[in-house]
Amino acid sequence: KDIALHESRFNGCPIGNFISQVDVRDQAFAPVLGVLVTEWEDRLADFMVEMQNSGSLATNVDPRAAAARMLSIYHGALLMWKATRDLRFIEHAEESMLGTLQS
Repeated sequence: KDIALHESRFNGCPIGNFISQVDVRDQAFAPVLGVLVTEWEDRLADFMVEMQNSGSLATNVDPRAAAARMLSIYHGALLMWKATRDLRFIEHAEESMLGTLQS
């Protein structure tokens, strides 16, 4: 991550980049994008449940809520980083995501 960010090889998330460029009012894309984001959140939540089952993640963490928070944090940070190239946004996102997993 650090090398990619510093060498300008990092361009963010391909899915997030696509979503941010599509007009969400476009009837052809809106349903597909909704399903895509929901499936993404589901997979992340499922992974967190597996982590809980293995003892790697505290059982008091709500996987569904944590997945939604993490996606929001990540994509908000990427948008701000892309606009400014300021690594603070990525660093704050990492801290916030870790905090989400420790809730």
